[in-house]
Amino acid sequence: MAEKKNSKGVMFYDEQLDSINLLSDEIAGKLLKACLQYNISGEVPTDPSLAFAFSFFKVAIDRNNEKYNDICKIDWWNKWTWNYNFPNSIYTMLWYIIKK
Repeated sequence: MAEKKNSKGVMFYDEQLDSINLLSDEIAGKLLKACLQYNISGEVPTDPSLAFAFSFFKVAIDRNNEKYNDICKIDWWNKWTWNYNFPNSIYTMLWYIIKK
């Protein structure tokens, strides 16, 4: 089965701009680097000036990676069923039922 992995990037949302605008350009740049580093290695920044702002972005990154992993699982299932000529739609529906 597909192993748990992180997406190949970090997504920022429009509603996060208000929070970012409250930061100085230097801290905002550090926050961007911290988000990318967290997505790659899981390393949480230790800088106290970033800790509060980063906590909000960490939640979004984790949520996006969970969605990414769900899509990878479905994609793996569809590839497996396609290789064995099973009707994909039935097995995809079963996957959603079993997952919940």
